Amino acid sequence: MLTYQGFFGAPRDVAKLLYELPKAVVAKPYYALLLESDAGADIRVFVREQPEDADGSVRDWKGDRLGDLPERIVRACWDDPQQVFDMLDGFAEYEVRTGLTCPPTARGAFGHQVRRHEPQPQVRAYVIS
Repeated sequence: MLTYQGFFGAPRDVAKLLYELPKAVVAKPYYALLLESDAGADIRVFVREQPEDADGSVRDWKGDRLGDLPERIVRACWDDPQQVFDMLDGFAEYEVRTGLTCPPTARGAFGHQVRRHEPQPQVRAYVIS
């Protein structure tokens, strides 16, 4: 089952909410964080072959805007979770890093990405897991 959570506010407030997400979010074999502010947008997708794997891959994208991707993902979450994965995979060209140790906490998974947006007054964050 896929979950979708959205957050909006000052970057430090959003970061605190993200860091408090349960470990179950980052224990899944596929999860992603989408962020957008006036500074731009970025997506980070974490993938494990098996849920128990300690290592996996990370796909990163940085650009100007997410466009309507968050809204399309919300609709797809209810219809077909595989469609969400396909949407994210097809959204952009990602920088892919493999053989990375999977972060055990949301803070470890999302911290660097959120800090990029700290100078901005507001940030929108979406977690898919």
